Amino acid sequence: MNEPVPSALLGFDTETVQALQSLLGEHLNIALERSDPKEGLVALPHVQPQAVLLYFDTADLRLSMQLARRIRHDVPSASLVLVSHEENLDATREAVRIGARAVVVLGEDDRDLLLTFEKMRRETHKSVNTGTVVSLLGAKGGMGTTSLAINLASALARDPKNKVLLLDLALFIGEVGVYLDMQTPYSLSEFVRDLRRLDQRHIDERIPKHRTGFFVLSQPPQVDEAGSLEAHQVISAIAASKRFFTHIIVDAGAQLSEAGLGGVNTSDLSIIVCTQELPAIVSTGRRVSLLTQLFGDRTRIRIVLNRFQAKGTSKEKVEQYVGHKIAATVCNDYANMSRCIENGKVLLEEAPAAEITADIAKLIRLFDGETSIETKARRKLFGLF
Repeated sequence: MNEPVPSALLGFDTETVQALQSLLGEHLNIALERSDPKEGLVALPHVQPQAVLLYFDTADLRLSMQLARRIRHDVPSASLVLVSHEENLDATREAVRIGARAVVVLGEDDRDLLLTFEKMRRETHKSVNTGTVVSLLGAKGGMGTTSLAINLASALARDPKNKVLLLDLALFIGEVGVYLDMQTPYSLSEFVRDLRRLDQRHIDERIPKHRTGFFVLSQPPQVDEAGSLEAHQVISAIAASKRFFTHIIVDAGAQLSEAGLGGVNTSDLSIIVCTQELPAIVSTGRRVSLLTQLFGDRTRIRIVLNRFQAKGTSKEKVEQYVGHKIAATVCNDYANMSRCIENGKVLLEEAPAAEITADIAKLIRLFDGETSIETKARRKLFGLF
Protein backbone atom coordinates (compact mmCIF):
# COMPACT_ATOMS: atom_id res chain seq x y z
CA MET A 1 0.00 0.00 0.00
CA ASN A 2 1.33 3.48 -0.85
CA GLU A 3 2.46 5.77 1.95
CA PRO A 4 0.44 8.85 2.97
CA VAL A 5 1.33 12.04 1.10
CA PRO A 6 3.98 14.06 3.03
CA SER A 7 2.45 17.52 3.04
CA ALA A 8 3.12 21.05 4.23
CA LEU A 9 0.15 23.06 5.48
CA LEU A 10 0.74 26.82 5.41
CA GLY A 11 -1.59 29.57 6.58
CA PHE A 12 -4.27 27.38 8.21
CA ASP A 13 -5.84 27.89 11.63
CA THR A 14 -6.16 24.98 14.04
CA GLU A 15 -9.81 24.33 13.23
CA THR A 16 -9.19 24.10 9.48
CA VAL A 17 -6.21 21.81 9.98
CA GLN A 18 -8.42 19.47 11.98
CA ALA A 19 -11.04 19.57 9.22
CA LEU A 20 -8.41 18.63 6.62
CA GLN A 21 -7.15 15.77 8.77
CA SER A 22 -10.69 14.47 9.14
CA LEU A 23 -11.37 14.75 5.40
CA LEU A 24 -8.12 13.28 4.08
CA GLY A 25 -7.55 10.75 6.83
CA GLU A 26 -4.85 8.18 6.02
CA HIS A 27 -3.93 9.98 2.79
CA LEU A 28 -2.38 12.92 4.68
CA ASN A 29 0.97 13.01 6.45
CA ILE A 30 1.64 16.48 7.84
CA ALA A 31 5.39 17.00 7.50
CA LEU A 32 5.24 20.74 8.18
CA GLU A 33 2.57 23.05 9.59
CA ARG A 34 2.82 26.81 10.03
CA SER A 35 -0.03 29.24 10.62
CA ASP A 36 2.25 31.98 9.29
CA PRO A 37 3.11 30.90 5.74
CA LYS A 38 6.19 33.13 5.61
CA GLU A 39 7.72 31.09 8.43
CA GLY A 40 6.92 27.90 6.55
CA LEU A 41 8.73 29.08 3.42
CA VAL A 42 12.05 28.91 5.23
CA ALA A 43 11.63 25.23 6.06
CA LEU A 44 10.08 24.03 2.79
CA PRO A 45 13.31 23.33 0.83
CA HIS A 46 14.58 21.18 3.71
CA VAL A 47 11.32 19.26 4.14
CA GLN A 48 10.79 18.66 0.39
CA PRO A 49 7.09 17.71 0.77
CA GLN A 50 5.13 15.99 -1.96
CA ALA A 51 2.26 18.47 -1.56
CA VAL A 52 1.98 22.02 -0.24
CA LEU A 53 -1.46 23.23 0.82
CA LEU A 54 -1.57 27.03 1.02
CA TYR A 55 -4.57 28.84 2.46
CA PHE A 56 -5.23 32.02 0.51
CA ASP A 57 -7.13 35.06 1.68
CA THR A 58 -9.28 36.61 -1.04
CA ALA A 59 -8.99 39.95 0.78
CA ASP A 60 -5.23 39.99 0.18
CA LEU A 61 -4.97 37.94 -2.98
CA ARG A 62 -1.80 39.60 -4.26
CA LEU A 63 0.22 38.57 -1.19
CA SER A 64 -1.21 35.06 -1.31
CA MET A 65 -0.22 34.63 -4.96
CA GLN A 66 3.28 35.95 -4.25
CA LEU A 67 3.61 33.26 -1.59
CA ALA A 68 2.29 30.66 -4.05
CA ARG A 69 4.87 31.68 -6.68
CA ARG A 70 7.64 31.47 -4.09
CA ILE A 71 6.52 27.95 -3.17
CA ARG A 72 6.57 26.87 -6.85
CA HIS A 73 10.12 28.18 -7.11
CA ASP A 74 11.50 26.77 -3.86
CA VAL A 75 9.95 23.29 -4.10
CA PRO A 76 9.12 22.76 -7.78
CA SER A 77 8.70 19.01 -7.31
CA ALA A 78 5.80 19.53 -4.88
CA SER A 79 2.16 19.70 -5.95
CA LEU A 80 0.69 23.06 -4.91
CA VAL A 81 -2.93 23.07 -3.72
CA LEU A 82 -4.56 26.43 -3.01
CA VAL A 83 -7.30 26.31 -0.39
CA SER A 84 -9.90 28.87 0.66
CA HIS A 85 -13.39 29.11 2.07
CA GLU A 86 -14.77 31.10 -0.85
CA GLU A 87 -14.49 30.94 -4.61
CA ASN A 88 -12.44 33.56 -6.42
CA LEU A 89 -12.10 33.62 -10.20
CA ASP A 90 -8.92 35.73 -10.15
CA ALA A 91 -7.29 33.23 -7.80
CA THR A 92 -8.21 30.38 -10.12
CA ARG A 93 -6.74 32.16 -13.13
CA GLU A 94 -3.52 32.94 -11.30
CA ALA A 95 -3.31 29.37 -10.04
CA VAL A 96 -3.29 28.15 -13.63
CA ARG A 97 -0.55 30.62 -14.52
CA ILE A 98 1.79 29.51 -11.75
CA GLY A 99 1.13 25.82 -12.17
CA ALA A 100 -0.92 24.96 -9.09
CA ARG A 101 -2.36 21.46 -9.11
CA ALA A 102 -5.74 22.41 -7.70
CA VAL A 103 -7.80 25.25 -6.24
CA VAL A 104 -10.16 24.06 -3.54
CA VAL A 105 -13.11 25.72 -1.80
CA LEU A 106 -13.56 23.90 1.48
CA GLY A 107 -17.06 22.59 1.95
CA GLU A 108 -17.73 22.62 -1.81
CA ASP A 109 -14.74 20.82 -3.35
CA ASP A 110 -13.99 18.33 -0.58
CA ARG A 111 -14.56 15.35 -2.87
CA ASP A 112 -12.17 16.79 -5.47
CA LEU A 113 -9.51 17.37 -2.80
CA LEU A 114 -9.86 13.79 -1.58
CA LEU A 115 -9.52 12.43 -5.13
CA THR A 116 -6.45 14.62 -5.70
CA PHE A 117 -4.76 13.14 -2.62
CA GLU A 118 -5.73 9.61 -3.60
CA LYS A 119 -4.03 10.19 -6.94
CA MET A 120 -0.93 11.76 -5.39
CA ARG A 121 -0.64 8.80 -3.07
CA ARG A 122 -0.21 6.54 -6.09
CA GLU A 123 2.50 8.76 -7.57
CA THR A 124 6.22 8.42 -6.95
CA HIS A 125 7.63 11.45 -5.22
CA LYS A 126 11.27 12.39 -5.58
CA SER A 127 12.87 15.60 -4.42
CA VAL A 128 14.82 17.39 -7.11
CA ASN A 129 18.49 18.21 -7.31
CA THR A 130 19.66 21.78 -7.45
CA GLY A 131 20.21 22.22 -11.18
CA THR A 132 20.22 25.93 -12.06
CA VAL A 133 17.36 27.27 -14.20
CA VAL A 134 17.96 30.47 -16.18
CA SER A 135 15.30 31.98 -18.43
CA LEU A 136 15.90 34.51 -21.19
CA LEU A 137 12.98 36.80 -21.93
CA GLY A 138 12.97 39.25 -24.81
CA ALA A 139 11.87 42.81 -24.04
CA LYS A 140 10.03 42.48 -27.35
CA GLY A 141 10.45 40.54 -30.57
CA GLY A 142 13.74 40.78 -32.43
CA MET A 143 16.01 41.22 -29.42
CA GLY A 144 18.20 38.23 -30.26
CA THR A 145 16.92 36.22 -27.30
CA THR A 146 17.11 32.85 -29.06
CA SER A 147 20.63 33.50 -30.32
CA LEU A 148 21.80 34.40 -26.82
CA ALA A 149 20.08 31.34 -25.32
CA ILE A 150 21.66 28.98 -27.85
CA ASN A 151 25.16 30.38 -27.49
CA LEU A 152 24.90 30.58 -23.70
CA ALA A 153 23.98 26.88 -23.60
CA SER A 154 26.92 26.10 -25.88
CA ALA A 155 29.32 28.09 -23.68
CA LEU A 156 28.12 26.27 -20.56
CA ALA A 157 28.48 22.87 -22.24
CA ARG A 158 32.18 23.50 -22.91
CA ASP A 159 32.87 22.67 -19.27
CA PRO A 160 32.82 18.85 -19.10
CA LYS A 161 31.33 18.82 -15.62
CA ASN A 162 28.17 20.54 -16.88
CA LYS A 163 25.16 18.85 -18.42
CA VAL A 164 23.05 21.48 -20.14
CA LEU A 165 19.48 21.48 -21.45
CA LEU A 166 18.17 24.20 -23.78
CA LEU A 167 14.39 24.43 -23.44
CA ASP A 168 12.47 26.27 -26.16
CA LEU A 169 9.30 27.76 -24.67
CA ALA A 170 8.56 30.16 -27.52
CA LEU A 171 6.13 27.42 -28.49
CA PHE A 172 4.43 28.97 -31.50
CA ILE A 173 7.35 30.90 -32.97
CA GLY A 174 10.42 29.18 -31.50
CA GLU A 175 13.17 28.54 -34.02
CA VAL A 176 15.86 26.78 -32.02
CA GLY A 177 15.93 23.77 -34.33
CA VAL A 178 16.14 26.04 -37.39
CA TYR A 179 18.93 28.16 -35.90
CA LEU A 180 20.94 25.04 -35.13
CA ASP A 181 20.12 23.22 -38.39
CA MET A 182 19.18 20.36 -36.12
CA GLN A 183 16.39 17.81 -36.07
CA THR A 184 14.42 17.95 -32.82
CA PRO A 185 11.85 15.15 -33.19
CA TYR A 186 11.39 14.67 -29.45
CA SER A 187 9.27 17.59 -28.27
CA LEU A 188 8.43 19.13 -24.94
CA SER A 189 4.90 17.72 -25.20
CA GLU A 190 6.30 14.19 -25.45
CA PHE A 191 8.68 14.88 -22.58
CA VAL A 192 5.75 15.95 -20.39
CA ARG A 193 3.95 12.71 -21.23
CA ASP A 194 7.05 10.71 -20.30
CA LEU A 195 7.71 12.33 -16.91
CA ARG A 196 6.73 9.25 -14.90
CA ARG A 197 9.28 7.02 -16.61
CA LEU A 198 12.26 9.35 -16.82
CA ASP A 199 15.70 8.00 -16.11
CA GLN A 200 19.19 8.83 -17.32
CA ARG A 201 18.99 6.39 -20.20
CA HIS A 202 15.71 7.89 -21.39
CA ILE A 203 17.22 11.37 -21.27
CA ASP A 204 20.32 10.36 -23.21
CA GLU A 205 18.47 8.35 -25.83
CA ARG A 206 15.43 10.53 -26.51
CA ILE A 207 16.47 14.17 -26.09
CA PRO A 208 18.55 15.28 -29.10
CA LYS A 209 22.06 16.53 -28.36
CA HIS A 210 23.84 19.27 -30.25
CA ARG A 211 27.34 18.52 -31.47
CA THR A 212 28.79 21.07 -29.01
CA GLY A 213 27.36 19.16 -26.07
CA PHE A 214 24.03 20.63 -24.95
CA PHE A 215 20.64 18.90 -25.16
CA VAL A 216 17.63 20.48 -26.87
CA LEU A 217 13.90 20.27 -26.14
CA SER A 218 12.15 22.33 -28.78
CA GLN A 219 8.57 23.12 -29.68
CA PRO A 220 6.06 20.39 -30.57
CA PRO A 221 5.70 19.61 -34.29
CA GLN A 222 1.96 20.32 -34.14
CA VAL A 223 0.57 23.73 -33.19
CA ASP A 224 -2.35 22.26 -31.26
CA GLU A 225 0.12 20.42 -29.00
CA ALA A 226 1.83 23.70 -28.16
CA GLY A 227 -1.50 25.25 -27.23
CA SER A 228 -2.32 22.37 -24.92
CA LEU A 229 0.78 22.80 -22.76
CA GLU A 230 -0.09 24.39 -19.43
CA ALA A 231 2.06 26.19 -16.89
CA HIS A 232 1.97 23.40 -14.32
CA GLN A 233 3.15 20.89 -16.95
CA VAL A 234 6.12 23.07 -17.84
CA ILE A 235 6.96 23.54 -14.16
CA SER A 236 6.80 19.77 -13.62
CA ALA A 237 9.00 19.20 -16.68
CA ILE A 238 11.62 21.63 -15.42
CA ALA A 239 11.50 20.14 -11.92
CA ALA A 240 12.08 16.68 -13.40
CA SER A 241 14.89 17.99 -15.61
CA LYS A 242 16.78 19.34 -12.61
CA ARG A 243 17.47 15.76 -11.58
CA PHE A 244 19.47 15.15 -14.76
CA PHE A 245 20.95 18.51 -15.79
CA THR A 246 23.25 20.95 -14.01
CA HIS A 247 21.85 23.87 -16.03
CA ILE A 248 18.56 24.48 -17.82
CA ILE A 249 18.50 27.45 -20.20
CA VAL A 250 14.94 28.51 -21.02
CA ASP A 251 14.23 30.51 -24.16
CA ALA A 252 10.95 32.14 -23.10
CA GLY A 253 10.74 34.30 -26.22
CA ALA A 254 9.02 37.68 -26.10
CA GLN A 255 5.29 36.90 -26.33
CA LEU A 256 4.78 35.06 -23.06
CA SER A 257 2.37 32.13 -23.19
CA GLU A 258 1.12 30.30 -20.12
CA ALA A 259 3.90 27.80 -20.70
CA GLY A 260 6.47 30.59 -20.99
CA LEU A 261 5.32 32.14 -17.73
CA GLY A 262 5.62 28.74 -16.09
CA GLY A 263 9.22 28.51 -17.25
CA VAL A 264 10.07 32.02 -16.09
CA ASN A 265 8.39 31.46 -12.73
CA THR A 266 10.54 28.39 -12.07
CA SER A 267 13.78 30.17 -12.91
CA ASP A 268 16.51 30.88 -10.40
CA LEU A 269 17.40 33.86 -12.56
CA SER A 270 15.50 35.59 -15.37
CA ILE A 271 17.46 37.62 -17.93
CA ILE A 272 15.57 40.32 -19.81
CA VAL A 273 17.22 40.81 -23.21
CA CYS A 274 17.08 44.41 -24.36
CA THR A 275 18.69 46.67 -26.97
CA GLN A 276 19.38 50.42 -26.98
CA GLU A 277 16.29 51.25 -29.05
CA LEU A 278 13.59 53.28 -27.32
CA PRO A 279 10.72 50.78 -27.89
CA ALA A 280 12.89 48.02 -26.41
CA ILE A 281 13.77 50.15 -23.38
CA VAL A 282 10.10 50.97 -22.75
CA SER A 283 9.20 47.27 -23.03
CA THR A 284 12.03 46.37 -20.67
CA GLY A 285 10.53 48.61 -18.01
CA ARG A 286 7.25 46.75 -18.39
CA ARG A 287 9.01 43.40 -18.21
CA VAL A 288 10.75 44.44 -15.00
CA SER A 289 7.37 45.35 -13.48
CA LEU A 290 5.86 42.05 -14.64
CA LEU A 291 8.66 39.92 -13.21
CA THR A 292 8.72 41.91 -9.98
CA GLN A 293 5.06 41.01 -9.49
CA LEU A 294 5.72 37.41 -10.48
CA PHE A 295 8.71 36.92 -8.17
CA GLY A 296 7.68 39.23 -5.36
CA ASP A 297 11.01 41.09 -5.57
CA ARG A 298 13.75 41.99 -8.07
CA THR A 299 16.59 39.82 -6.83
CA ARG A 300 16.09 37.24 -9.60
CA ILE A 301 15.99 39.76 -12.45
CA ARG A 302 18.94 40.72 -14.66
CA ILE A 303 18.99 42.98 -17.71
CA VAL A 304 21.40 42.34 -20.57
CA LEU A 305 21.90 44.91 -23.32
CA ASN A 306 22.36 43.00 -26.56
CA ARG A 307 23.96 44.46 -29.73
CA PHE A 308 25.51 47.12 -27.53
CA GLN A 309 27.23 50.08 -29.22
CA ALA A 310 29.03 52.95 -27.48
CA LYS A 311 27.26 55.50 -29.68
CA GLY A 312 23.81 54.28 -28.66
CA THR A 313 21.74 55.11 -25.60
CA SER A 314 24.01 54.89 -22.56
CA LYS A 315 23.67 52.21 -19.92
CA GLU A 316 23.01 54.91 -17.35
CA LYS A 317 20.04 56.27 -19.27
CA VAL A 318 18.58 52.80 -19.75
CA GLU A 319 18.99 52.08 -16.04
CA GLN A 320 17.36 55.39 -15.15
CA TYR A 321 14.32 54.63 -17.28
CA VAL A 322 13.75 50.99 -16.31
CA GLY A 323 14.72 51.47 -12.65
CA HIS A 324 17.06 48.49 -12.68
CA LYS A 325 20.79 47.97 -13.14
CA ILE A 326 22.24 46.66 -16.39
CA ALA A 327 24.00 43.42 -15.49
CA ALA A 328 26.00 42.96 -18.70
CA THR A 329 26.35 43.95 -22.34
CA VAL A 330 26.90 41.90 -25.48
CA CYS A 331 28.60 43.70 -28.35
CA ASN A 332 27.00 44.24 -31.74
CA ASP A 333 28.44 41.73 -34.23
CA TYR A 334 25.88 41.36 -36.98
CA ALA A 335 28.29 39.67 -39.38
CA ASN A 336 29.31 36.76 -37.16
CA MET A 337 25.85 36.22 -35.72
CA SER A 338 24.22 36.25 -39.16
CA ARG A 339 26.80 33.79 -40.46
CA CYS A 340 26.04 31.45 -37.55
CA ILE A 341 22.32 31.50 -38.35
CA GLU A 342 22.92 31.00 -42.08
CA ASN A 343 25.26 28.04 -41.47
CA GLY A 344 23.35 26.51 -38.53
CA LYS A 345 26.31 26.88 -36.17
CA VAL A 346 27.04 28.42 -32.80
CA LEU A 347 29.62 31.14 -32.24
CA LEU A 348 32.11 28.75 -30.66
CA GLU A 349 32.18 26.92 -34.00
CA GLU A 350 31.94 29.87 -36.39
CA ALA A 351 33.79 32.64 -34.52
CA PRO A 352 35.51 31.28 -31.40
CA ALA A 353 37.88 34.24 -31.11
CA ALA A 354 35.26 36.98 -31.61
CA GLU A 355 34.46 39.54 -28.93
CA ILE A 356 30.77 38.59 -29.02
CA THR A 357 31.65 34.98 -28.22
CA ALA A 358 33.56 36.13 -25.14
CA ASP A 359 30.75 38.49 -24.10
CA ILE A 360 28.15 35.71 -24.14
CA ALA A 361 30.48 33.35 -22.28
CA LYS A 362 30.86 35.96 -19.54
CA LEU A 363 27.08 35.94 -18.98
CA ILE A 364 27.65 32.67 -17.15
CA ARG A 365 29.06 34.71 -14.27
CA LEU A 366 25.60 36.13 -13.66
CA PHE A 367 24.50 32.81 -12.17
CA ASP A 368 27.48 30.44 -11.94
CA GLY A 369 30.86 31.05 -10.38
CA GLU A 370 32.13 27.50 -10.84
CA THR A 371 32.05 26.91 -14.59
CA SER A 372 35.36 27.37 -16.37
CA ILE A 373 35.01 29.99 -19.10
CA GLU A 374 37.76 29.89 -21.69
CA THR A 375 37.75 31.38 -25.16
CA LYS A 376 40.35 31.69 -27.88
CA ALA A 377 39.94 35.44 -27.69
CA ARG A 378 41.45 35.58 -24.18
CA ARG A 379 43.17 32.22 -23.65
CA LYS A 380 42.54 32.55 -19.90
CA LEU A 381 39.76 32.20 -17.37
CA PHE A 382 37.53 35.22 -17.01
CA GLY A 383 37.05 36.62 -13.55
CA LEU A 384 34.06 38.55 -12.35
CA PHE A 385 33.25 41.59 -14.44
